[in-house]
Amino acid sequence: PDFVVANAGKTTSYGLEANMEALLTDGLTLIANYAYTKCEFKGELIIDSNGTDIDGNTCRRTPKHAFNIGLNWEHPISDNLSMFAGANYRWSDKYYFDNLNRDIYKIDSQSNLDLRAGIQAADGRWQLMAWAKNATDELNAFNAFELFGTLYYKYGPPRTYGVTYRHRFN
Repeated sequence: PDFVVANAGKTTSYGLEANMEALLTDGLTLIANYAYTKCEFKGELIIDSNGTDIDGNTCRRTPKHAFNIGLNWEHPISDNLSMFAGANYRWSDKYYFDNLNRDIYKIDSQSNLDLRAGIQAADGRWQLMAWAKNATDELNAFNAFELFGTLYYKYGPPRTYGVTYRHRFN
């Protein structure tokens, strides 16, 4: 395999990112994030000895739209104990793992849902939580590369779940 590092010339990249955190009710918090990114190669940009020009292609690993939304809820159940629950959903638009924008390197939109619920001491000394990551068991690619003519993908973990106990010692 070989890697070519070159000046991308007139590549343009711009975007917008917005974050919000809102207390909807006492104990219920909404967290949201949205990102818009436009990254495109402009002008003639020959990248190999075959004369391949990537003018007009999108930059690798750059989804146009992505967002994250989460809810966190906490409620006291006694003077010394509270319960909590939360969910976090992430979504990303399609993107390519290469600057040639070849279909074989195209990753369609992806999403992920994480969940958690538990109880904790009001003073934060301990916490018992059940959780699930990738709760909908999505097959999300995190990397793709070609090595000696073979294409490899690296995927995120499948649905995982468990119980966590945390204790803070002074």
